[in-house]
Amino acid sequence: MNRFLYCEKRNTLFCHIEKNGCESLRYLILKEENHKNPEEIWDKQINMYMYNSKNIHLLKEKNPNVILICRNPYSRIISGFNDKILGTNFLALEYTQKIKKFYNSNDEKRINFEEFINFIIKDDCVDNHFKPQYIWLNDIKIFKNIK
Repeated sequence: MNRFLYCEKRNTLFCHIEKNGCESLRYLILKEENHKNPEEIWDKQINMYMYNSKNIHLLKEKNPNVILICRNPYSRIISGFNDKILGTNFLALEYTQKIKKFYNSNDEKRINFEEFINFIIKDDCVDNHFKPQYIWLNDIKIFKNIK
């Protein structure tokens, strides 16, 4: 499900797109909203600013400025591969476990980039880190001030 961050102080809605600076956006929102520890971006405090595809319409009356940050899709997919497959979380992440199971791979062997791309193409439930960015546009079309 697509997620969004709303900064009430600035009346600005940000598309929370993984691998597009969402950690920086989390920090920005918490800092703008004067949280005591804005660097704690994964703490539950961020949830009060989080919206999704099902409840984003609740902000329509506020007519927020909407910012969607896009990243070069090739750079984004390579960053995702480096982070999720080559990173230290490879053995722990649910998504990578799904990939390993698909390829009948053990914990010793990492999948290569080609296998990674082929899995994403075949996957029915693609992780948000690898979904096409235009998908977030469908949810924000209800707003007028899209940047």
